[in-house]
Amino acid sequence: MKDIKHMINTINELECVDSSQFPLCEFWVDLASKMFIEDDWITLYNNRVFAIMASDDAVKKEMKNDSWIVNSSMMRPAFQYDDGTTNVNGLDYPNSNEVFPIVITQEEKGYYTERVRLIDTFVLFYDLRSVERLNGIIEYYQLDENGDDILVAYVNKGSLKIKASYIKEFITIKDLNLIIQFDAGQYSNKSLEELKFSPKPYSIYKTNNLIFSYFINKSSDCGKTCSFIRGKSFILHDKAFIKRLWDYHGKKFEEFIAGKDENERPIYSTCDEKNLKHLGNFEYGKPWQMSLVFFRREVLQKYYSDTTKYNIQDGYISGLDWSCHIDNDRDDEYVVMVLKDLGKMPYKEQQHWKEYNVAYPKFASLSNTTWLRWIAGNPCDTQNAPDLIFKDYYKKANKAWKEKYGFELYLSLARGDEHFFNELHSMNELNNDSTFDSFVLAITKVTIDSLNEKELDKQIDYNNPNVKTQCTQNPTNNKQTISGGIKKLTAFMETKNIENKDFIELLNKVQALRSSTVAHRKSTHPNKKDANLMKWFKLDIYPCQDVVNDIFQRFITQFKWISENI
Repeated sequence: MKDIKHMINTINELECVDSSQFPLCEFWVDLASKMFIEDDWITLYNNRVFAIMASDDAVKKEMKNDSWIVNSSMMRPAFQYDDGTTNVNGLDYPNSNEVFPIVITQEEKGYYTERVRLIDTFVLFYDLRSVERLNGIIEYYQLDENGDDILVAYVNKGSLKIKASYIKEFITIKDLNLIIQFDAGQYSNKSLEELKFSPKPYSIYKTNNLIFSYFINKSSDCGKTCSFIRGKSFILHDKAFIKRLWDYHGKKFEEFIAGKDENERPIYSTCDEKNLKHLGNFEYGKPWQMSLVFFRREVLQKYYSDTTKYNIQDGYISGLDWSCHIDNDRDDEYVVMVLKDLGKMPYKEQQHWKEYNVAYPKFASLSNTTWLRWIAGNPCDTQNAPDLIFKDYYKKANKAWKEKYGFELYLSLARGDEHFFNELHSMNELNNDSTFDSFVLAITKVTIDSLNEKELDKQIDYNNPNVKTQCTQNPTNNKQTISGGIKKLTAFMETKNIENKDFIELLNKVQALRSSTVAHRKSTHPNKKDANLMKWFKLDIYPCQDVVNDIFQRFITQFKWISENI
């Protein structure tokens, strides 16, 4: 089957392909006529398919025959010699002036499995990141400006498929064409008579973008009937294929409520800075670059839920490739941005914020914190939001502790735990068990599990009578030891003669709250201990939202005390 040209007299020109005319190979004829595209995915490689890129001249030649140009084992760099001498002409691919790889393969060898991958030029051009999954599938992802994953290609069981839009754009940029070579033998245990087929000799069939050979006849080795198909599908470069898929910064702009008219009706405006009035041509009552836009505070929940991708700070929010100023140090239920800053967000983010956009509230204004920063130009600390104040004083307390004792009270969180600090925030709803449990876990991780036990232990005076009451004897070496971060902090404070029972009580209560909520299964009939804990936090009276803010405030009080008194 390597060379069948001598058996073929003519090439049959077809206006369209009817797969029913090619018994046993209907599947392959259908697939080849669709350029191996299924649901916008093109198969570039499997055990019967191998795609390459080719010049226009190569395509003109290859449209005249059904044979493959190269196979996957041939498509690898090799030394080129001049006339069989030892003079090296170069290191390149076969027919490198006409055909070029898009898929690189390495066959199974020893205990190494087959490896199939895209060429580096394609991967780097679209800045793809590959991920190998537990089931052996290798996926290629592009990250848009939001940091969201876009699946571009994947390898599954030796088959590589790619999004049609990407490969079409890529070959056009390269001024090349895609040739998808294929061959397949099909067999049946039924005879031609049983299948009601007539024998067909080797013949070549051709359409504008497809050429293949086909035959069907009796079989003497596999089954009773065999058929064979071999050919090439062609996708030609076309400027219409260029969609700038490598660039996700093409801007689109949403409209937001940027004020009210004289009849109290919302005024909508684009957030495109270029089309907004600025200070030089500002018109009173009309939207301009610095118009305030209000949103329900729930708009931030998305960002707190994925702190590996997003970062929220006092007065600031950022994603992978974008950042904006926000007014979030407020004592109401809103978050505020200026109109032009919304245009700095990716369009997908603008759409998210628009869902939470509200009409301009009565007596609406910037918070005092933001007014001082944005308008007066005066730096100032967080003043209103309990979660932001907590984070501010947490850092200040750590700094003050280090200046006094030579080490930080709280260890820096490991990279895998940083999200616990970043996602700490006030609740947006009155009650939500899941959100409250996440808060309890995070606050415990940050304020108890992160205590610098090793350094605390170094400065504990184990001869102090008050410390001895907290010690246990290690049976291995008979030394007095203290286990647990809170107990070590208590002993440290006893050693340094620091009086603050409220701080220790708060830490113990929070740890107990974790045990009764997150660490263990909740009881349908709380015991007396748990009931008393609920009363201490006032969970039996007030909604979770208020309790969370109260816990923040309790810690703020303690961190202030450390900052001002230590």
